[in-house]
Amino acid sequence: MEKKTRWLIESEAKSLGLKVRKNEKGRKNARYYLTKEQWELVLSERENNIEPEPKKVKKRKQKEKEIPFDLSAWTKDGKIMDIDEFCSTHNLNRGDISTWRLCTHTKVPTYNISFKENKEVSNVVNYDFIEELVKKHINPVSIEEKGCEQSKTFDRLVYSDVHIGMTNNKDG
Repeated sequence: MEKKTRWLIESEAKSLGLKVRKNEKGRKNARYYLTKEQWELVLSERENNIEPEPKKVKKRKQKEKEIPFDLSAWTKDGKIMDIDEFCSTHNLNRGDISTWRLCTHTKVPTYNISFKENKEVSNVVNYDFIEELVKKHINPVSIEEKGCEQSKTFDRLVYSDVHIGMTNNKDG
C-alpha cells in the first residue's frame, strides 16, 4: 500500500484512529501519511460538512509598561534642580554625598554623585578565632624543597598561592 503525505486537523486524525500529532511550526494542521482508503474517508467527511474544530484565537498578553528608571534633574516647571532639591526629590541622603557634578550633555540632565564610603570600623581583630578556623578547615600540604643550579640572573623562587574561601578540589 502506497502512503502519501496529507495535512489533517486534529478531529480528522482522531476519526481515523491515528495518534494525534502537534502542528508543525507555522502550520494549522499536522502532517500524516495516509493510504488511499484513509484519504478517501477524510474527503467524504469533508464533503459531508463535518465542521472542523473551531480555530483557537490566541489572546495576546498585554505587556506591562515599564516605568523607565529616570533620575532626571528637571523640575515640573522645566528648570534644572539644584543638588539639594535633586536629593529630596529622589529620596537621597544629602549627608552621604561626598562629591557631585551636574551632567547636562545628555538628553536628560542628571547629577553624577559620589557617595561617602559606608564602613564599619572595627579595631578588634580576634587572631585566636582566625587561627582556629585555619586549623579546622585547612589541611597542611608538604612541599619538597628542590635544589637548582645557581644563576646570575635568577636569585630565588618563592612559592605562595593562597585561596581563602575557595574550594577547587576538596581532596587537595
